[in-house]
Amino acid sequence: MILVGTYHHQIDEKNRFRIPVKFKKEFSEVTPFVMKGTNRCLFLYSGAVAEKLFFNKFDESDFTDETKSREIRRFTANALWAESDAQGRIPLTDELIKYAGIKKNIVSVGVYNRVEIWSEENWKKYNESDGVEDKPETEEE
Repeated sequence: MILVGTYHHQIDEKNRFRIPVKFKKEFSEVTPFVMKGTNRCLFLYSGAVAEKLFFNKFDESDFTDETKSREIRRFTANALWAESDAQGRIPLTDELIKYAGIKKNIVSVGVYNRVEIWSEENWKKYNESDGVEDKPETEEE
């Protein structure tokens, strides 16, 4: 499934958010994997996609190579297997929230095989920097 679309929503007081309905099917049967992404956003992958990416990028010999070990640590150090609660909310760590600059409003963007989680402010700056106008779909909680 190719993930597409832009959705505006919020995190709650316990740093949890809901995966937009349009993306839920991709994450319904597996534990989501959240990691630091590029441009100060977070990448949200299905567990199966995350494992495939990891195993395609690294192999057992990489764990003894200093340069590759450094990459592995960067890939996994602040990542998490994000088990959703009974209401389908996914918790984010303080470190991930700080990295992405999330305060309250977030934007979820479907990007091929992942969902990117942006602070509303960073998403706006990113779009202004390349001249692209954002025409979001809004999803209420």
